[in-house]
Amino acid sequence: MAIVYRHHRLDKNEVFYVGIGKKESRAFDFRNRSKVWKGIKNRVEVGVEIVARDLSWDLACELEQLMIQEYGRFDLGTGRLVNMTDGGDGSFGVKQSDYTKRKRSNSLLGIKRSEETRRKTSEARKGAGNGMFNKRPHNASRVYCGYLNKEFDTTTACAKALGIGQPCVSYMINGKSENIYNISRI
Repeated sequence: MAIVYRHHRLDKNEVFYVGIGKKESRAFDFRNRSKVWKGIKNRVEVGVEIVARDLSWDLACELEQLMIQEYGRFDLGTGRLVNMTDGGDGSFGVKQSDYTKRKRSNSLLGIKRSEETRRKTSEARKGAGNGMFNKRPHNASRVYCGYLNKEFDTTTACAKALGIGQPCVSYMINGKSENIYNISRI
C-alpha cells in the first residue's frame, strides 16, 4: 500500500512538491530531500497534506504523475513544483545493481579507522543506538501449527519443522495461499 502527499508553503499557501511513499511517515520526513526543497524549507514553514491513502503502488505512481503534470515543474518552466522528475519513479522496491554495490564497496577499501574511532562506533551501536534495540525480528511472530499441534516462537522455526520455506508459512497465515497446515498467529 502507498500514499500520495503534497508539501505547500504556509506563507503563500502554495503547493511546491508532490510525492509518494510506502508509509505516511515519508510525507513528514524532511531529511532526505533535494537541495532546492531544503532551500524552501529553510526560508518558510512547510505544511503537509496526505492526498490519498491505501493505494496500490502503481495507482500511487499514476496519481503522482498526474498531479505533477497538473502543477508543472519549475525546472522545466511549466509550473512551480520542485520535483526533479515527472513522478511515478519512487525508490520503493528498487534493488541496487551489482555494479553500484561494488562501486560503493571499493570506495571504502583501504580506509583505516583508528582504534578510538572503532571503539566509539561500537559504543554508538550498542543498546538504544542499535536500530533493532527492543524490537523483534520480522519473523518473530509466535505461531501455532495445527498439523503438528505445536506452538513456535517464530515463523522460521515453524517452517523448519514442516520442511518448507518461511515465506510459505507467512503466506498461509496472511491468506495468500491455502493454509494446509492450519497455521495461525498466537
